[in-house]
Order: sequence, then C-alpha cells, then structure tokens
Amino acid sequence: HGSSQTGLNDAKGLQLTIAQTVQYFITTVDGLQLSLKAVDEIHPHLKDLMESVNKVTTLPPDHVAKTKVQHWLVKLNQMKASDELSDDDIRQMTFDLENAYSEFVKFLQSAN
Repeated sequence: HGSSQTGLNDAKGLQLTIAQTVQYFITTVDGLQLSLKAVDEIHPHLKDLMESVNKVTTLPPDHVAKTKVQHWLVKLNQMKASDELSDDDIRQMTFDLENAYSEFVKFLQSAN
C-alpha cells in the first residue's frame, strides 16, 4: 500500500512541475512582450523556465521545449548582463518560446 502512495505523490509532483513550467513560459513571453531587453532582466526568467522544463522527466531530452529554451539560455550566457537583445532577437525568442510552449502543451495532451 506504500508504493501506491509514492505513485500518487510522484503524480502530484509532476502536475505541480507542469503547472510551474506553464507559468514560467507565460511569464517569460509576457516579459519579452512588455519590452524586457537586457540580459539581466530576461536571464532569471529563462533560467527558471529551463530548470522547470528539465524537471518534467517524461519530456524527451530532444523535445523542442528543452532545445529552444536551452539555445536562448546559452546565447544569453555568452553576453554581458548589461547587453540588450536586438528587436530581431526579442521577436525570434518570443516566436521560439511560443512555439516551444505550444509543443509542450501538445506533448502533455498526447501523454494522457
């Protein structure tokens, strides 16, 4: 009877992680749309999103939700905190994250 409780806790933990991941996607994209441009403004949101996406253990390592977030995190890590992303970069990051979010939701729907 103890193992079914562990399974329930794991399921609840995964649901919480998924909810947090959705929230981080939305917060990050909202920030970009509200004119966040500096690396030190965007990086904390993207880092939280990456950590959260990585906690969704059922998501394959090569899933676009992981690869796109990682791509932008690597790019920001190569810049100075005071650097600002160009309008083109902001537009591309917004597009990539919205696409990654959409694919993440599709993955969740297909997993059930």
